[in-house]
Amino acid sequence: MSTKQQGARKPLNVLLVEDDSDYAALVLQWLTAGANRAEFSIIWTDSLAAALDRLDRGGIDLILMDLGLPDSNGISSFSQMRTKAVELPIVILSGGEDEGLALQTIHDGAQDYLIKFNCTADLLARAIRHTVMRYKSAKAEAAPKEANRAKIIGVLGGSGGVGATTVAAVLASELRSQTDQSTLLIDLDLGPGMIAFTTGIDPQHSLSEALENSDRLDQSLWADLVTRPAGDVDILSSTRATAAADLDVEEVRKLLGFIRMRYRWVVLDLGRLNHFSKQAIGWADEILLVTSPGISELHQCKHAIEIMDELFIDREKIRLVLNRKDTGRPWSQKEIQNLFGIEISSVLPPSHDELYAAYLRKALPASPSKIRAKIGELARRVAGMPEPLPKRSFSLKAIKILQFGVVNQRHAAAASTQERSAP
Repeated sequence: MSTKQQGARKPLNVLLVEDDSDYAALVLQWLTAGANRAEFSIIWTDSLAAALDRLDRGGIDLILMDLGLPDSNGISSFSQMRTKAVELPIVILSGGEDEGLALQTIHDGAQDYLIKFNCTADLLARAIRHTVMRYKSAKAEAAPKEANRAKIIGVLGGSGGVGATTVAAVLASELRSQTDQSTLLIDLDLGPGMIAFTTGIDPQHSLSEALENSDRLDQSLWADLVTRPAGDVDILSSTRATAAADLDVEEVRKLLGFIRMRYRWVVLDLGRLNHFSKQAIGWADEILLVTSPGISELHQCKHAIEIMDELFIDREKIRLVLNRKDTGRPWSQKEIQNLFGIEISSVLPPSHDELYAAYLRKALPASPSKIRAKIGELARRVAGMPEPLPKRSFSLKAIKILQFGVVNQRHAAAASTQERSAP
């Protein structure tokens, strides 16, 4: 392979968790020098806490970790890492005296282990390559099962007051209606029950109760926790204002694990970017980023996109939704797309009167409304459904021409029949 081809290959991002700085330097030298220099990128942390924090930013392909760390030791180190990095392969660096412990981690889900004093540059590089290949193959084999898991759509406001909660609620309702598949709407906005207000429900249970019972959830208990308006989506609402620090990220992740096998669509109302939503957007298969065209809102939305770039969120996952409100200077779609570097996926019409009437009825906007129709189009794109064929409309003149043609055809057919029957 040529040097140019090697340079074009994306390096594997390896998170090295090792408190021995000398050994970490040796691993760094092995994996970033010589023939390996373009193949691996090493991110080194010297504690479990630092490693877990780095994982929140995403972009890691494999974890290479020692079990004896300053803030954790033994199987506990691996268990905490496995819980956090459930989607990543883990290779253990083991001292000779704790090989039995390393074998236990294999039983618990690690992909491989290496004995430190027997390790070499070639052995380490080969182990990482093979581990990533095996892990990708295993995921490909499991793809049919994954296809049955819910697709998670995160709805995020680029700033406050741009209508993200309305978009989330109507999108969930449209996904349920148009696909006829089970759909769940979860209020993670951490506000005072905005989903309940927007959808007009009076929930008897809340997100906090679901999290408190996450270890004993079953279908029967779950049915009691969600609110289900007739023929519509299941809703798990937040009934009180909650601080971002009050939500346990791991408990929410565990709850989503239960949910994903029971629904086809899960819509998360994430509110604005905060400590919690920065982590939660990493769980979403797609992100709808909602903004309005005001100067302040566009500035805040641009900042949100920059933060998602820092979190290694793939821009291909982001759909930009422009909620047209009454603003001063009207920005064109082209100007906004140039500002963000992201194509606008949907433009919602100004709908103040429709939304106000819906809130008075304690219901979502009705189906004939313009905003409902536009979010319905967005739901079809999210679901990968073809757009319906446009209805053909004919002017009165065109109808008369068609009718005249049909009459002439009938006359011609009658005349032909008479000619054939004449003696």
